[in-house]
Amino acid sequence: MQTVSIQKHITVILHGLYLINLLALPGIALIPMAYLCKKYWYSQDLLTVCHVRQVVASTIWFFLVFFGGVLIFWLLGDNSPEHWTMLLMYLIVFHTTFVMVGMIGLAKAITGKPYRPYLIGVPYQVGTGEHLDA
Repeated sequence: MQTVSIQKHITVILHGLYLINLLALPGIALIPMAYLCKKYWYSQDLLTVCHVRQVVASTIWFFLVFFGGVLIFWLLGDNSPEHWTMLLMYLIVFHTTFVMVGMIGLAKAITGKPYRPYLIGVPYQVGTGEHLDA
């Protein structure tokens, strides 16, 4: 029987936990995801570092966009049906967008390719291990 190290599959595990956090167990899956991100933040494998930082960036952006938008709608809106319809549309569109970002990241992790979501990802060049300025 062949033994497979967790280091080889950590990117797949992280993106899986990101999707579980968004879809099934919000908050509960965040705990092991945060632990693994902290553990592998300075990994020697540059691909792992790239995916770890993208998962962290996507999670932070999700919390900012999702809960920030809800807060703005809640504070500025009234209790009309139009307000609740707009809030529901906002939540559906942005939640679906971040789920798709996670699915694409999972596909890239499975194939062993670097990944940077547009607009929300951390510019990171896998070959050099350095952050890009723009």
